[in-house]
Amino acid sequence: MPKEIIKKTPEAKELHKIILSIYAIFKDICEKEGYRYFAISGTTIGAGFWKGIIPWDDDMDIAMPIEDYEKFTKKYRSEKLLPKHIRFIEYPWFGCKLHDDRTTFTNLHYVTDTKRYNGIFIDIIPIFALPEDETARNKIINSLNKYQKNALLMDRYGYYDDVKSDAKLKELRDYVLHSYRFGETPYVMDFSDPRYVLDSKGFENPVEMPFENTTIPVSSNWENDLKIQYKNFQKYPPKEVRQSSHQLFGILDFKTGYETYEKKFQELPKWITNIVKGQHIFEGQNVLSTYRHNDNVNKLNQQLFDLQTKYDSLLRVYKEPLPKKLLKKVRSHFIK
Repeated sequence: MPKEIIKKTPEAKELHKIILSIYAIFKDICEKEGYRYFAISGTTIGAGFWKGIIPWDDDMDIAMPIEDYEKFTKKYRSEKLLPKHIRFIEYPWFGCKLHDDRTTFTNLHYVTDTKRYNGIFIDIIPIFALPEDETARNKIINSLNKYQKNALLMDRYGYYDDVKSDAKLKELRDYVLHSYRFGETPYVMDFSDPRYVLDSKGFENPVEMPFENTTIPVSSNWENDLKIQYKNFQKYPPKEVRQSSHQLFGILDFKTGYETYEKKFQELPKWITNIVKGQHIFEGQNVLSTYRHNDNVNKLNQQLFDLQTKYDSLLRVYKEPLPKKLLKKVRSHFIK
């Protein structure tokens, strides 16, 4: 990376301190139980070039082989092994998050869905084995795309597109995640992102790298992995995009639990909540049309998860650009 000096803001320092405290709890459990885990995606960039969280990042991305991920989630459910202030939430199309319930970290895109009001978090994502044969590999990747589409639609909007039942969706998930075992094939994939096929050997032989005040295991092939995922990962992004990716008109509170903000939403005037609800409904339709009419996996994922697309959806529902005064009023209601 260039020698540009980028310092963390006081807000980022406090955010990262809480993120690291969640990671420390997770790391301790994994080391005691013998679960394998690795940095992935942006956290790999952080470990490789910053020896910690990227200064403008707002979470940690951690991968676990599906076999270890399922052991971890099963043990959590049977023994409640996390402290009371750490909340485990599993997202069927993604993996799980560990949230600190003493904090609030959310965005107004989910303002009508109070189950998505949560605290500061880390992501834990299963990775699974892919075969060497390209035809067999593509069959699994296509099945993952189908699974994600339907799981996302059901979780957020309450219906399936081309899967007939919960049982069929589970069959599809099991086929994707359990057709091959981690360590027995040359490739792996991040369950949340079907765009990238990664080399399995690096994860089978990870290296421990410094990470803030601790360490984290990273694929020994991490630089090649990042070339596949980001191409220009060695260059700083433009200054205007060096910001939190999760906080669209966001709420970040280090000392107030998310439940306080759930109550605040109930107090919002109906004319404001109706606008935001319109965005929520529109995007459900947009998700479906995106999957149906776009065969390009890269574009599909970019459109589905890009925050700007979500903002554009809101503008289109309202028929004209939202006045800045309205956006300021919505946000100030929560922040005051």
